[in-house]
Amino acid sequence: MISAIVTDISETDGLAATLASLTPAAIDGFVRELLVVGVGNSEALVVADDAGARIVESLDAATASARQPWLLVLPAGVRLQMNWEAAARGHISRHPEAAGWFRLNYAKDGAGARLAEGWANFGARWLGRVTPEHGLLISTRRWTGQGAGARPIEARILVGGG
Repeated sequence: MISAIVTDISETDGLAATLASLTPAAIDGFVRELLVVGVGNSEALVVADDAGARIVESLDAATASARQPWLLVLPAGVRLQMNWEAAARGHISRHPEAAGWFRLNYAKDGAGARLAEGWANFGARWLGRVTPEHGLLISTRRWTGQGAGARPIEARILVGGG
């Protein structure tokens, strides 16, 4: 049902954390395809390969080759919160034409990460400043209709919306 696309691979630990948050949904068959964009170092390549990911050169290449009807686009280093899968399933069934975004949750520990999350989530929720780090759930048909990288203004929050 979902092709998960992980982008912005800058560190192996961040990639591993993001992939770990996708694992339960992959086991359940909700995430049926995993694409990793632009792996630059050999350690990250091993992590992506061990996860069964298909390595692609760009986000455009990933979205063009995705085989599932929905795309989940996440930067590495972001982990989805518990219950994200149920929220995504509900969103897909109730709002099939709308994109959705998630409450930001960095894989890093520490007060700085929590403060950055808080500001980013406040900005997204109340000011409409959704960033790529929030993740994006969008139908493949809608993505191709919007043009690569376009983030619909009417995207709905899926998890942690308050």
